Amino acid sequence: MARAAAPEQNLPSVDEIFAQLRSGAANVAGVTYQVSLAALLLAGGRSRQGAFPVVTAVRPEGFEDIDLCLDDGSWLLVQSKQRGGERPIGIAEIARIIVHASQVESGRDYDGNVAGFAIVTNGSFAIEPTGWAATVSENEDLLVAVQKALSSVGREPKGAPQLVARTRLVITEDSLASHIESQLISAFDVAPVVAAIARTRLTADLGELSASQRGGVASTALHMGASDLDVLVTDVQGTVDVSALEEALRSGVCELANFARGSADSETQFFAGVRVVPGHVGSNRDVVRVPECLSILDALRASRHVLVVGPSGTGKSGLLWRSASMLEDGPILVRVLRVETENDVEQLVRYAKVLAPSEQRRVLVCVDDIGRTSTELWPIARDRLLELPGVSVLGASRQEDLLPSTAIGATLVDSRLTTESAERIYERLVAAGLPIEAEPEEAISRAQGLLMEFVAIATTGHRLREVLRSQIAALRSAENEVALDLLGIVTALHTLGRFVDANQLPASTGQTATKVSQQLARLQDEHLLVTEDGTNWRALHDLRAEVILDLIHETPPPTLAATYAKAIDATPAGARPALYCRAAVRVVRSLQPNARSDAAARLTLFHQALAPLVASICARIDALVAASTPSVASEIAALVDAAERFDVAAYAASTLEHVQRHTPATIDVSGYYLLAHSSKFGRIFDGNDAFQQIASIGEGLPDWDSSSRRQVLDRLTDNAISQVLVETDLDAAVRFSERLEGFRVLPRDQVIRVYQAHNAQAPATIERADIVAQLIATLAVVSGSQGAEFSDLFGPIEGRATWAVASDDHAFEVKIDFPNKATLPDSPSSMARVRTYTEDSFCKISARAFLRRDAAVSRGYQPQPSHDRTSVNAQAVFLAQRIFDACPEADLVAVEVVTANLVAPIDGGEDHEVWRTAKAGVGRAIDRYSSNCR
Repeated sequence: MARAAAPEQNLPSVDEIFAQLRSGAANVAGVTYQVSLAALLLAGGRSRQGAFPVVTAVRPEGFEDIDLCLDDGSWLLVQSKQRGGERPIGIAEIARIIVHASQVESGRDYDGNVAGFAIVTNGSFAIEPTGWAATVSENEDLLVAVQKALSSVGREPKGAPQLVARTRLVITEDSLASHIESQLISAFDVAPVVAAIARTRLTADLGELSASQRGGVASTALHMGASDLDVLVTDVQGTVDVSALEEALRSGVCELANFARGSADSETQFFAGVRVVPGHVGSNRDVVRVPECLSILDALRASRHVLVVGPSGTGKSGLLWRSASMLEDGPILVRVLRVETENDVEQLVRYAKVLAPSEQRRVLVCVDDIGRTSTELWPIARDRLLELPGVSVLGASRQEDLLPSTAIGATLVDSRLTTESAERIYERLVAAGLPIEAEPEEAISRAQGLLMEFVAIATTGHRLREVLRSQIAALRSAENEVALDLLGIVTALHTLGRFVDANQLPASTGQTATKVSQQLARLQDEHLLVTEDGTNWRALHDLRAEVILDLIHETPPPTLAATYAKAIDATPAGARPALYCRAAVRVVRSLQPNARSDAAARLTLFHQALAPLVASICARIDALVAASTPSVASEIAALVDAAERFDVAAYAASTLEHVQRHTPATIDVSGYYLLAHSSKFGRIFDGNDAFQQIASIGEGLPDWDSSSRRQVLDRLTDNAISQVLVETDLDAAVRFSERLEGFRVLPRDQVIRVYQAHNAQAPATIERADIVAQLIATLAVVSGSQGAEFSDLFGPIEGRATWAVASDDHAFEVKIDFPNKATLPDSPSSMARVRTYTEDSFCKISARAFLRRDAAVSRGYQPQPSHDRTSVNAQAVFLAQRIFDACPEADLVAVEVVTANLVAPIDGGEDHEVWRTAKAGVGRAIDRYSSNCR
């Protein structure tokens, strides 16, 4: 049913829309079309490439918008007209501009050096433009209009022919940034990134010059000459570390956003669903979504950190790059390609620093796919980038990938499709000749703000899911089994943020390379998969990947977890642990257990669903243990971490509904969940009637299930565990050892080997002391030792207590006693004491410290939420935690925090005593203690 009807025209005109967007963009970019044009003309005159006049100097805000000094000493007066849209500059308006520009010639001191006039626009004229090389030929209508305009201001109309004959009509691109940079590259033979920096400095300088010119007089008017441009570019070349910029480009971390590169995708391919990049915007494949773009521009004007957020299929990437393109004449636009490692972070930050951003010469860092594997460390990079003056950030994230760490401090802009934008897209679909099977009102109503759904409904009459279901059904046959298998692997990894290397697919599917190649080509022909380089494969779009993967697993086998396990096997080893974690979360989210089942039954169901992923990790662990090479230690540690995440994901997903059902409507569910969890496993509300309801909810939670971690740890030999602990760095060794607590006991000789391998004796700094103390604490647990036995493992207690205190420059005294057990005070902990140092005595360590007035020292221990880490209590607990961790044989730690003022050296003190308590289960060493201030 082909329709050609477009929506009713209740929308603002194209020109009105253009004015809105350009105004918003100019406010954010800080650079006007007039300033950019002046920069282009000066750079073009210097390069002498193209049809530009040979300009030796520009005078902004002179007799006209821009006065150009030509190589013969004469002046060409330019009026710039930023337009756009469909309304051309009419003959009457051209005449008025010519007469206005020529009024300088009526001055009593005019020296006759005006060569002519130019009207330059990014729009269009009602008559034929001339370009820079020619002037207007005879045009009777324009001649009459100029005569009338002259008469209206009291000037002699007979001068009209001469004025018209000296006038140029020039049309430019809407954005001039790339043209300015190409002229600078041609004139000075500089790298593109140097040209970009020089362009921002040039426009900033011309902007300041333009502002200072207003209200002045001709005799004192300032100009910028070709020699000034030479100095500016030379200065940029001398101060910019081009090698640092090129390093980031070569490694694929970032690049300058390039809208001039264009895209080979047709309109049909674009609307079928693609990963939108700057080239699509440069080729005008997208439809400008005015309300959404204005929201983004408004947010950027008010905030340095803006995120475009919405579900898959709402057009976030298109909005990101279209909005960025509107700012192209202003800040340098940096496109982030990858932030996966700490080295990526360093290269990106170094790249931004080399661009020398400032409030006058700004940099906008643009990043898509926040929350995916390729941007794993974006929050760290973002924080460091925003420390630089003049740097702003514009990002896009799927709603399901948005985390507190990625959203913190950001202004969020909703990417869902507005009715106005949907109507414009519908017009574009009709104009492109695509089949139309639904009226716009129906498509808008059924799409629910999803751009991809809107296009699918408009062009097929069906939702995207229905369209793809028919394609998947056609693949459900024995002869198409390989194609369906490949489709599952590629779309599974797409949902995890990864492309698939075709070279890995024969091994993953057990098929020949020829068979895999044939089936990939078929899936590409059916618009289910796509490759941009012939090697890396992905789905056409995020939403399509999600829907296809769901349809494939409607009737298992295979299960979703099994497909993820097979897909992850096709990825580089270093990427797998993070992918396992992401896959586990998606698997538990996909399950819909019986609403009447209890939390324990759901927990069992979730662990069963995760079994293929656990089995995949175990198989990888077996291979790594068999290899026994130094390079496997960090991967083993990461895989154990991933298994623990499985247990966490399964437990949270299975118990959240139980807590939600009992949470009062006025209370935040997440906070209530944490309290219920703490009540279950920490017994923190025992005997407290005020929290009886929370305690009751906690009692309804099932016991913790660590079966995923246990299965993985069971594959490790003692030697393999020792190898991991020895060969990873200190932080990783602590985390890995904590994963062993309650599951494995290491021989004492292995514990000694690990401790000595990390050169853990007498750390000098407080940061090092914190982490070494934590290493001792966790090794103490996995060693199964007690009391005086710890001295055999970690050295004398006196030495450990001394460095635990001495590493803090505010702590100044430590004392160790072994009093009779009968004098041991009652513990404030609700948990029973299992043993003391010996049957007859307990170990007490006393320490003193001055109150620290700031939190400048970075510590390995974090204060409790909402607690001030500079408070007396927090500082006492920090010190006690370090002592307890460094001295696991201690039963009691007493800390005195001394405050001082200018009147007396010691004003007073507060004593804090912390008791060693037993704790079931596992966790960070600092969680094994309770504290009391009195």
